Amino acid sequence: MSGKIRTWLYIICGIILIGTVAYLAFNLLLFLLPIIIVLYIFFKVRNYFRKDNSNSTNSYTREYKKSDNDIVSSIDDTNMEVIDVDYEDVNN
Repeated sequence: MSGKIRTWLYIICGIILIGTVAYLAFNLLLFLLPIIIVLYIFFKVRNYFRKDNSNSTNSYTREYKKSDNDIVSSIDDTNMEVIDVDYEDVNN
């Protein structure tokens, strides 16, 4: 076979192969898209009802029993000696 005929044959077979794969992928997408949408809606509704009926331990909405003021006020520093330190600026 001549080189030009072989090149055109490869081009035509490539176009047919790409078209066939695209056609099958599009049909598969049209078949799976309604199933994916139904599953997405199902899981969204299920998670909505689960979150309303239960208190999740994985959430960050819990509050601590002691506030920061209680922790600071519980420190007893009456017996500690206060050290006064003078700082000086040093120019190099």
